Amino acid sequence: MNIKYLIKFLKIIIDSIIYWLRGIRPYRRSDFGACGTGVYVSPGCQFHTPLQVVMGSDIYFGPSCTVFGHGGVVIGDDVVFGENVMVMSSNHEFDGPRVDSVPFGTGHVSHPVTIGRGAWLGSHVIVRPGASIGKFCIVGAGAVIGGHAEDFGIYAGNPAKLIRKRKNVGIESIPVKWVSSKRGSIRIIE
Repeated sequence: MNIKYLIKFLKIIIDSIIYWLRGIRPYRRSDFGACGTGVYVSPGCQFHTPLQVVMGSDIYFGPSCTVFGHGGVVIGDDVVFGENVMVMSSNHEFDGPRVDSVPFGTGHVSHPVTIGRGAWLGSHVIVRPGASIGKFCIVGAGAVIGGHAEDFGIYAGNPAKLIRKRKNVGIESIPVKWVSSKRGSIRIIE
């Protein structure tokens, strides 16, 4: 047996084991397209296709968040995700000439998601493919958001609708303390 093939085979085995263990070991910066500092990931969080996920700094993911990065996900600095938030950047193809089975085809349609600086997504929020969430936006618990959400907007409902704008004057200059207060209680991406 050629040593080159043995090494290739062992690499495949090791990569398979790492893939299987990914749910056990903490995520690393190198797992993502880009990742800033101070990114905290609570237990039970999952990132699918993490190389398509680009994250800023000082981000908190609450317990059991799921990010499907297939279509590309960009997350700004100082973002907080409540528990069980789901971010989807692609969907099954279900309409059109390429649908080859029912209820949906085997293909996927991708639409990138952008979450702006200082956004707060409450518990059980679902972010649909193609959503663009503005900076310092708040999305209330249980909301389903797609399309464009304005900067400083407060959204709630299914589908999420603008309730009102935030009244904070000078919010952009307020120091970020909330995420750093979680230090030691959860895993940080290194």
